[in-house]
Amino acid sequence: ELALGMLNDTSEKLSVAGVKVTREYHYYLSLLDANYRIVYLYRDPRDVILSAKNRFGDFNLYEYAMRWSDSMKFADELKENRGFHAVKFENLIENPEQEVEKLADFIGVDLEVNINTLVQRKGVDYVDNSSFGDISKTFDKSAIWRWKKNSDDRDVVAVSAALGNELAKYDYDILDVEPGSTHRAKKQYAKFTRNQKIKTMLKK
Repeated sequence: ELALGMLNDTSEKLSVAGVKVTREYHYYLSLLDANYRIVYLYRDPRDVILSAKNRFGDFNLYEYAMRWSDSMKFADELKENRGFHAVKFENLIENPEQEVEKLADFIGVDLEVNINTLVQRKGVDYVDNSSFGDISKTFDKSAIWRWKKNSDDRDVVAVSAALGNELAKYDYDILDVEPGSTHRAKKQYAKFTRNQKIKTMLKK
């Protein structure tokens, strides 16, 4: 409802309007049924969890890892839908011209990426929002593969071990862990799983 409301507000004045939202795969079908197009941007889950750890106080490893996994599975089911376009974040950063061209073809408009002309609805410079808080330029390559500089982080190791098959499926590098690390990571991941199940049971 939030995304539809924001889109309806802006589409009355513009021929093309968009809204950035996260964790919203539950209503993709509603958006597609309403003839909206979806650009699905996905990112290496290890960078996702590192970002979440630094940004949110209620970080939960299991929740974020499973949300990424569930979202990717749902996206796979929609990949043949003409209103759905998946973009790998790392490809966008490393090959922006190619990916922006694909995006323009999907949306059906010419796209010119100029960060100085992008503004939020209330007139605030777009670069002032959280998406640009820790980079120095558009398509800044420092925004990708951050987990490789934190490969000994226990949550990075845990996600690498738990989502290894999915990482390979989406052509992400597999973390080469030390002997025994995989076992410890899976044990840690299992602990988060048990905790999450207990929380779910208590809510019922």
